Amino acid sequence: MDEDKALYKRFLNGEKNALNELILKYRTEIIYFIQNFTNDYHLAEDISQEVFVYLLQHREVYDFEYTFKTYLYTIAKSRALNYIKNRKKLEFIEDNQDKLFAEVKSVEDEVCQNDKDAMVRKAIKKLVKQYQLVIYLVDLKGFTYLEAGLIMGKSASQIKAMLFNARKRLKEVLERECKKKGGLGEITGYLH
Repeated sequence: MDEDKALYKRFLNGEKNALNELILKYRTEIIYFIQNFTNDYHLAEDISQEVFVYLLQHREVYDFEYTFKTYLYTIAKSRALNYIKNRKKLEFIEDNQDKLFAEVKSVEDEVCQNDKDAMVRKAIKKLVKQYQLVIYLVDLKGFTYLEAGLIMGKSASQIKAMLFNARKRLKEVLERECKKKGGLGEITGYLH
């Protein structure tokens, strides 16, 4: 067993100094590695702290089949990419927040143009908020699954599944409403 794995085993057995030795050994390397993603040394220092906190909090996760260094760098890469992804989402939302809310209002105005649109709008409002938003973003505004995912904090595949469920639920709501009024007519054309 190599030195890093032996130190980690000692850490798992309650020897806190063993983890400190690993941190001292890899701290500078991890900071410079993360800095490649962030282009900011001080930010890389902060993220490296998160890496070691993760290591401390999830001590049992490490698989001794792999080198400790590989495991540590994998955590560092994940933390750096998570930071970048979250920062981009926040920047996008901050930059487009006013525009997005203005568009929601204008879409509501457009949808109210006739009775058919009003019925669809009413049915959409009966959906849970996440379903309303995914239908708005993908079906009404034409965002891709990936773009909608960035806005909603979901993966593209989660958006695709959510949209499928939202459309299914919307269809059920519309069918119920149309039965009350005497037929579906062209309303189901709104559902892809």
